Amino acid sequence: VYFKDMDLNMLAGTVKMNGSYATVNPKKPKVDIDFGIEKMDIQQAFNAFNTIKLLAPVAKYTKGSFSTNLKFNSDLDEGMMPIYSSINAEGLTNIIQALVEGFEPVNKLAAALGSAEMRKLELNNVLAKFKISNGRLNVSPFDIKVKGVVMNVVGSNGIDQTMDYNLALNVPRAMLGSKANDAANTVIASLNSKAGTNVSMGETVKVNAVLGGTFLKPTIKLKYGAGDGTAKSAVTTAINQVVAEKKAELQAKAQEKIDTVKKKAIEKVTTEIGKKLGGLFKKKSENQE
Repeated sequence: VYFKDMDLNMLAGTVKMNGSYATVNPKKPKVDIDFGIEKMDIQQAFNAFNTIKLLAPVAKYTKGSFSTNLKFNSDLDEGMMPIYSSINAEGLTNIIQALVEGFEPVNKLAAALGSAEMRKLELNNVLAKFKISNGRLNVSPFDIKVKGVVMNVVGSNGIDQTMDYNLALNVPRAMLGSKANDAANTVIASLNSKAGTNVSMGETVKVNAVLGGTFLKPTIKLKYGAGDGTAKSAVTTAINQVVAEKKAELQAKAQEKIDTVKKKAIEKVTTEIGKKLGGLFKKKSENQE
């Protein structure tokens, strides 16, 4: 069965579908559908679709709307529900406007940074590409800008609720708690000590966060650096300068050795030539006598 340009108004948005429904195996039919979704309510979508509940549980804690273009194919069980392990999909989602609040991984990140402001994320026009295969949602790198924080997100999560996400954040120091600030200062102090520099952290702190575990019991690991690159750049410059100085020193010593050897060789050759010429003139003088 094929269907084309099927339009629906649902969940406060609109859905356009093109695709097919195949019953070659009546006990395991297949669907292959292209979805065009416009301005659908996020929480209503969460409550309506089990796939979203399993692969995008953040929707439960998100108020707002989204649009997406999605290519979707899956086997269906006898109850006409997707067999989740067979789902293959890819698309682009636009979070038009939304507020994320009460989501445990976000709470965990905010606590680790000592920033109460990070517990709520206000999102506007956030674009994210994704793929679903082998029971996992894989998200390509995308950016979030909120409250002065720039965050790049990439990773995956599964229908088993496990997650593996890497976050690269540039966070204003004023938003960080004392513990996070102390940790960041320790990192820069270590770099300064190794490179012989005296660079301060700056107004922005770079934080790399790895989110693991599950959505209900997330784990987090943080690594700090200089957000604007100033400290890293200064350390790199200092190291390069030391390398250049050592290189120049070695080249000067090598050239000095070459010059000394060359000078000695010239002196030796000159002496030998002088001896031979002296002997030649001496013989000539004796013959004339």
